[in-house]
Amino acid sequence: MVGAEKKKKKMAPNMKFWDDWADVEDMDAMWNHPDVCKEWLAAGEERGQKVHMSRNFDGKPYVTHTEMRV
Repeated sequence: MVGAEKKKKKMAPNMKFWDDWADVEDMDAMWNHPDVCKEWLAAGEERGQKVHMSRNFDGKPYVTHTEMRV
């Protein structure tokens, strides 16, 4: 990689965890929504731990329909 390409890659936002994008109050609201809570628990997430973003088959993060509704 050269100059600008290297810098651009380094500056890419981290989309690994929901907690990196939402504040504490929003995360509490998401956990308190029954559909989101059910979805996250089924995915193996635990309250009090960072919540992983869902990933498609290519490994790219996405927001589920349930998360979008909330």
